[in-house]
Amino acid sequence: MSNQQLSIGELLLSLDSSELQEAELVRAAVNQQLSSDRGGAVLSSLVEEHHHKPLLEKLNEALSRSGSRLPAVTLLGHMIRKQPPWVHTVSRSPLLCSLLRHLKVQT
Repeated sequence: MSNQQLSIGELLLSLDSSELQEAELVRAAVNQQLSSDRGGAVLSSLVEEHHHKPLLEKLNEALSRSGSRLPAVTLLGHMIRKQPPWVHTVSRSPLLCSLLRHLKVQT
């Protein structure tokens, strides 16, 4: 799979793949895009106003697994720094409660 041939939306749809290798390739492609100079534009195209809820739910699920906790927090940090129009919803989502709970346990 070439990340240049697929749109960001198609990449995100591939994240639910049952193949671990496919999911890892998608994750690497998304991380590469987020770390590029176009990170803000990519983030905005990834998550429209009404599409942020599934992303926050997936991040919340990732926080519950110790192996994916650091990447989830890293992605959340990227999103908050880019300040998408829906960033205010993070404070009202179950994701924040999960994050705070895990931070209390880890420290």
